[in-house]
Amino acid sequence: MADGFGFFEDGPFSYVLLSMVNYRVDILLRERSETFCHAIERQDGDARVAVNGQLFGPRNLMMGLGGVVDPMEVEGEGQLRVGGTLREENSVAGKTRFYFGRNRAANVYEVKAGNPSSSTHEGMGGLGALIMTRADGTAVPMGVGNLYSTSRDTNDPPPFSDETDARWLECTQRNSLHFADFMKTEQGTAYGALAASHSQRLLAFIFAKPEDGNDLATLRDKLLDAGFDCACFTDGASSATFAVDRHFLQRPTSFRDNSIEAGFVGLLVSARRTRVRVTFRSIDVLDPGVDVGDEAIWSIVATVRNSPIAPPSEFTVTFGTVIDLIDLGWTGVADLKDDDLLEFALVIDNVTPATLSGVAPASIPPTRDSARLDSTPAWGEGSWSQEKGEFYRIHYTIEVLPP
Repeated sequence: MADGFGFFEDGPFSYVLLSMVNYRVDILLRERSETFCHAIERQDGDARVAVNGQLFGPRNLMMGLGGVVDPMEVEGEGQLRVGGTLREENSVAGKTRFYFGRNRAANVYEVKAGNPSSSTHEGMGGLGALIMTRADGTAVPMGVGNLYSTSRDTNDPPPFSDETDARWLECTQRNSLHFADFMKTEQGTAYGALAASHSQRLLAFIFAKPEDGNDLATLRDKLLDAGFDCACFTDGASSATFAVDRHFLQRPTSFRDNSIEAGFVGLLVSARRTRVRVTFRSIDVLDPGVDVGDEAIWSIVATVRNSPIAPPSEFTVTFGTVIDLIDLGWTGVADLKDDDLLEFALVIDNVTPATLSGVAPASIPPTRDSARLDSTPAWGEGSWSQEKGEFYRIHYTIEVLPP
């Protein structure tokens, strides 16, 4: 390894090893106007390796055949935690799968059942487990008996017919015949994986080439032998994506490239970065854009660095309505270098179908703003209000988060 980075080949497996001293694993989110591969290609030199993320359910199977899909329309099988902020996905499906995540300091990584916990700073659910993390931090190789949160002595599997059974939900390692067989089904299929070794302070991004001998059980055993204490695999086959320094060892099929929402990226942490959070708090409606007595329907999209922080939402408004956004969690977190630009926007579309007077609804102007490290104050930190003509007043907060 050189400067905490190494690339190695071992039969059907390619490994990128990263020192935890120099690197961390973050979530890589796709923006609405790009493919997943483009999201990887636009990363700067601090991003050394990237792999696609969570499993897709049947609902997403054929998405992307007609072109790029808005990532907010894609629902992976598990929730995301990005910068400590929850990004809602399919929480029910996530309970039956596993997550890979890290703490805020990027010195503890874990693979556990269910969706990322509230203490996870960066993490993703909807994955498959290779090496689990016990409550005491030690490793549990997948396929060596069931472990339960309520009783370590219980090891009989729940019935295969009902994976939502309460006993499944408290099972920290699933080892029914279904999961045991699944460990062997990936042979000959491309897939990605992630692992961490806390004793050696190493992270691993792995690509399994579509060749014989690349099954999950073989990879698990190799990682265990090498001292890794947690590991998971990501969605494979047509979704498999793996890039090193923005050069692709494996690209997804075009329709998957149009729809993959999120993946993992290995980032250099020695470069100075600042984490900034933008929170949209409320909107005072001064003029709904319709005649007095009419109700208007506003469709609102909020973005931070061009990435939507919530699905488009519709609100029925009249003169004097106050839209409270705090409970909706309209918060976006950006990880910025010193020369980056923090951009955020609130775009309102007056979609009122008709008015009593027959006069067309007025167009509502968007709020767009930006800040840099050299802004006053830096990154625009503070609580702000902006009035957009006679239509509305937006209240928002910008926070510079501690390192």
